[in-house]
Amino acid sequence: MAYFLKQSHLKGRTYLSIVESFYSPEKHGSAHRTYKSLASVETWKKKGIDDPVAHFQKEVDELNAAHKIKKELQISDESPEV
Repeated sequence: MAYFLKQSHLKGRTYLSIVESFYSPEKHGSAHRTYKSLASVETWKKKGIDDPVAHFQKEVDELNAAHKIKKELQISDESPEV
């Protein structure tokens, strides 16, 4: 599972969303679902964020890093008792 920033160009505006990519056994391949829908780049610029793409890319990088840590924590050094 991984997250990525998707940019969609509709009606002269650029919309952003954070998308989760995962393995789907039904498709026998990767599938995607929207983790968080964000507004358009123009809207974020009006709110005071100069570079919304870079801003939300940092959030995506943090999500991927947190997922990697969580995945590593699932494996234990202790052997299970039978």
